Amino acid sequence: MAMTIDFRDLHYAVLNETSDGKFNYSTPKRIGKTVSGKASPKAESVTFYAEGGPAATASAFGGTEIELEVDTLPLSVYAELLGKKVVKGQVVDNTSDVPPYVALLYRLPYDNGKNLYVCYYKMKFELPSDEHKTAEDKPTFQSAKIKGKAIQRSDGNWRHRLDEEEEGHDAAVAAKWFKEVPAPPTETAPPSGK
Repeated sequence: MAMTIDFRDLHYAVLNETSDGKFNYSTPKRIGKTVSGKASPKAESVTFYAEGGPAATASAFGGTEIELEVDTLPLSVYAELLGKKVVKGQVVDNTSDVPPYVALLYRLPYDNGKNLYVCYYKMKFELPSDEHKTAEDKPTFQSAKIKGKAIQRSDGNWRHRLDEEEEGHDAAVAAKWFKEVPAPPTETAPPSGK
């Protein structure tokens, strides 16, 4: 069984969800060179009690908290992710800025040369905190961090993964992963084993 050994190709694409339930995305763009990332899906659970004990339980998707670290966050990317604009190489943060919903795409290379591709269909980024450190005796690299929350689209889909380790994976979808946001696959034959 292959193990993931890296985190690569962090991209975003701006989402335009139409009133008739269609999802249009801009062409994916690179955020920066990946350093680290963390995705923490949340489930909200509730238990119903009757006759002195638990009688039923239910849970609902509560979104996914995402934390990313990149080498640098270019001003143009910062502006697009957070609903701002760049004018003559400058960004003025305004309280009325509204971040757009975006798709987040990346890949996790395996130790055997294959990849696990990941896409969060709808997320919104938050203002990043500023952390800086003065120069000391030896140089210290300083990276950029940004957080956001992924939620489901109106069709209920929130994450899409393609694993090249899986038999019968769609190589054409993998080849276009960073050129366009992948649509959910349609099932044309019963899955093997059923």
